[in-house]
Amino acid sequence: MTSLALVIIMLTQNERIAGRDCAGSRPERNTGVGRFSTFLKRVITQTGTAPSPAAIQDLKVRDAYWLWAPTYAVETAVSALDEQLAGKMLSGLPKKRLLDAGCGTGRRMQNIPDAVGIDLSPEMLAVGNVNNVIVGDVRTMPFESNRFDMVWCRLVLGHLPDPLRAYRELCRVCMPGGYVFVTDFHPDAAAAGHRRTVSGEKTAVYAIEHYVHDHHIQFAEETGLHFVDHRAGIVGPSIREFYHRGIGLKAYKRDIGLKLVAAFLFRKPDAAGKHLASSALSQNAASWGAFPCDGSAAIASMPANDQEDAGRI
Repeated sequence: MTSLALVIIMLTQNERIAGRDCAGSRPERNTGVGRFSTFLKRVITQTGTAPSPAAIQDLKVRDAYWLWAPTYAVETAVSALDEQLAGKMLSGLPKKRLLDAGCGTGRRMQNIPDAVGIDLSPEMLAVGNVNNVIVGDVRTMPFESNRFDMVWCRLVLGHLPDPLRAYRELCRVCMPGGYVFVTDFHPDAAAAGHRRTVSGEKTAVYAIEHYVHDHHIQFAEETGLHFVDHRAGIVGPSIREFYHRGIGLKAYKRDIGLKLVAAFLFRKPDAAGKHLASSALSQNAASWGAFPCDGSAAIASMPANDQEDAGRI
């Protein structure tokens, strides 16, 4: 039987806030044409031809973003999934004082007046060239308490071993009555064997530091936030074209229904302690995976045949 390895693009913002120094040396930065052909991908081994665990070197998040920054502006299926979930869940909510915690290049906030961003990667911020952004860690933000009516932390917390510190900061800087929106790589995708790696020049493959978290609601409520809503971005009709341009419709049919991104909306109680979380939602907090996004809003990570195709997603 012919071996087959499927490579699926996983361009996520959550690699940007690990806050941990790289224990080893950075991969060598190449120069000239193709210098930044690096892209972030998820490797799914179907029959054993993907790089073996021994061949994959560990890479800290900050170094992954150092490699990825020059090509980060290219929209991907995963970033589109994140954006669609945000559109569905945040429609009509205030964002006059928005914080994008883990903003990357700042592309999501650049057209929002007075929005503020923070990211651990100076390379990402330099590429974006957006105003009102600073280098910093989401676990120790330099902002005053109760400042923002909307706080984003999108595709970030999966690279923190313990996201509770970050949740405390997200709650602290959110004003009473404001909202906190968090997205993450879905545990179901990790359980299915999906991995996040960054591919360097030639054949180098690096495994990016990542942690699976399936207790976001518990973390948030421990900090004083109240659960409002949860949806999951799944493989469905809206991402069919991405598969068609990538590894094909056979893989699309195989992956239909797989949850790839989890999105959560929380609210900080106002001075009177009011919040929007219903008792029904609170009772279902332990089983948040049962709240899928409908097929029309779902989008999956994009499989690609090779590095050049991936760069155009």
